[in-house]
Amino acid sequence: PVYAQAALHLARLLLARFENVPEALSALHTATLHLRASNEETTTISCQLHDCLADCHRAQGEPELELKALRAGLEACARASPKADRPTIARWRSYFLFRALECAAAGEDEPALTQALRELQGTRADLTAVEQVLVDLCHCTVLLARRRFDAALSQAGATLPAATAAAAALPADCPSLVDLQGALEIGSRDGLYLATLGRGPAARHLLAASGQNGPPAVRHLAAFQTSVHCLEAGDLEGAEARPPAAQMLAQGLLALAKGDAVGAKLVLSRCLKLAHRRVGNTQLVAQVLNVLGPLLASQGDREGADQMLTSSATLSRALGDAPSLLAALRAACEAGIGTDAEQGAAYLAKKEGQLAERVGDVVGSGAHAELVQAAETRLAHPPPARPSVKDARVFIRPHLRNLAPYKPIVPLDVISARLGFAEKDIVKLDANENPYGPPPEVTAALASLEYPNIYPDPESRALCEGLSRWHGIPVEHLMVGAGADELLDFIMRCVLEPGEYIVDCPPTFTMYAYDAAVNAARVCTVPRLDGFRLDIKGIKKAVEEVRPKILFLTSPNNPDGSIVSDEDILELLELPVLVVFDEAYIEFSDEPSKMGWVQQYENLIVLRTFSKCAALAGMRLGYGAFPLSLIEVLWRAKQPYNVTVATQVAGLAAMRNIPYIERVRDLLVVERERLSAALLEQVPYLRPFPSHANFLLCRVTDGRDAAALRERLAREYGVMIRHYSTPDLQDCVRISVGKPEHTDKLIAALVALQ
Repeated sequence: PVYAQAALHLARLLLARFENVPEALSALHTATLHLRASNEETTTISCQLHDCLADCHRAQGEPELELKALRAGLEACARASPKADRPTIARWRSYFLFRALECAAAGEDEPALTQALRELQGTRADLTAVEQVLVDLCHCTVLLARRRFDAALSQAGATLPAATAAAAALPADCPSLVDLQGALEIGSRDGLYLATLGRGPAARHLLAASGQNGPPAVRHLAAFQTSVHCLEAGDLEGAEARPPAAQMLAQGLLALAKGDAVGAKLVLSRCLKLAHRRVGNTQLVAQVLNVLGPLLASQGDREGADQMLTSSATLSRALGDAPSLLAALRAACEAGIGTDAEQGAAYLAKKEGQLAERVGDVVGSGAHAELVQAAETRLAHPPPARPSVKDARVFIRPHLRNLAPYKPIVPLDVISARLGFAEKDIVKLDANENPYGPPPEVTAALASLEYPNIYPDPESRALCEGLSRWHGIPVEHLMVGAGADELLDFIMRCVLEPGEYIVDCPPTFTMYAYDAAVNAARVCTVPRLDGFRLDIKGIKKAVEEVRPKILFLTSPNNPDGSIVSDEDILELLELPVLVVFDEAYIEFSDEPSKMGWVQQYENLIVLRTFSKCAALAGMRLGYGAFPLSLIEVLWRAKQPYNVTVATQVAGLAAMRNIPYIERVRDLLVVERERLSAALLEQVPYLRPFPSHANFLLCRVTDGRDAAALRERLAREYGVMIRHYSTPDLQDCVRISVGKPEHTDKLIAALVALQ
């Protein structure tokens, strides 16, 4: 139970302080495991756990799951052992019933409402006076949600006097007083809701009752609302045609009573626009803005307060309403907020003549003199100037400020300048590039490229149709990107929320972890076993514990060239996770592609590329096969012109000569086996691993530094190979397969360095 309580506290902290629902749910899962392992009485902790779980689902907008968690809490109360504290369990039961009622009302779940109300009434004898008030007021809210206004008013009329009496009987430091004030706030909110529906007398009655002992903000709103025109049914002209300004005002106050300052500001801005057309409502709107400004300032929303008061000043000045203008600017001066309000005060203080022309005899009034004095005082003691921006990194999203950059391959011209070798003399075996180049049709098509001034086809239709014919996949499953790397990032942007997990199986393609970091996701690593085999049990455990969204697999795997078996991938496809299967090097293996599987599995994406097989790495062209249910959504989020005209032309031209692509593939496979045999026979300090790709991973076996070996090959012979700084590959180098002459030069250099 101690560990469960600690995990529960962690979940509360993650939810309340950091709004990290996935991590909070993970902590609650840990707490549940600890509770199951305990033989002690844990009903109270279990109730706390279900309460926090319901909060998580509410934060994610999942009322059905929230209601399910609350019902689980009720079941925990019913299963309480005889050792449990019965009054505590009774309070938890009442609490869960109350929340279930509120949740059902919000979701308009009629059966759940009926059940919760029946159960609440059945437990009434076990409730305290304050709890009875809470139940009755929640019942009132339910009746309002059902638009049963007369019944709601009758319920509230019977309940609120009891609430007032209960409040008077409680000491000031009693915790129940807070609950009661919350109940009175519910009454005020219900009154405002009635007001927005034009039921003036009922709203006034409810507001007057709830405003007697409510919190200061509730009393203020209730008192002010009695003067709002919308409480008098039929007072405003055109009420049937459109919501009048005063009715919008009530909606704004309702939003504020619910703590929705943003919603209040949106409604009141609409109210302001309407008031410009209805001059008779100007004073009403100005009064509201003048009240809401200081109220928002007292709640710490200085920006919102400044917006309210500035809007009031602007409206009043435009319509010549000097008293409202005076009130707005005086409130702004007293609150000490807003340069706009300050400028308004200065305008009035220095432009008396212009104001007199618009307002008439206001210039000689004491009110105007008071305004001038307030403006002069404000201008004589201005607020501290805002510091200038000294570091533009403050604008960057926090998780990106210290992001470690991806380390790409150095361009050929830079290598040439750095090493002093001519570009044609450099043997580039560090990036798995195709040394034979693309089919000749590609060069010819690019040389005769037409219409580069026209945007490319956003759906790459011709490319997708060509890929469909090549691979035998319905075109509806295909999407093209600016390299498979763009599709990797695109998938993460569409699928992952900040803080959610992916599963990575290192050593593998490092772009998965990098893109996850860019997208504020977290990486759960499941290292590979001996021989670079996938740890299937470890992956299953990770999926169960952290509930990742995506599992990334590469076959053949980069950097070792191993294959994921059909048995393994079929087993992993049974997990509740999206499997992204990267087949960038599949052409160099004897394994069939899994692209066709996306027609059967809703949680599978298969990615391919033109970079390796068609030698178009510089054109950036990748593609993927997706389930129909997923690709339909992805199309909406894709950048429209991500694949250039030149790239689309190059891809189409390459597919016109598939025999060339297959012939080059065969040459590279033969050369891979020759390179492996030469290393085994002539270079005893390098041990190549079996590979199904266009590269070989080799372990340095004689204790020499692998990074130093790479540097000597580059500096002394102009031969570029790849070294990894990760701990599991520090003693390894990766060698791309080149032409026979490249293999000969590499082997000669390695023998010379022996």
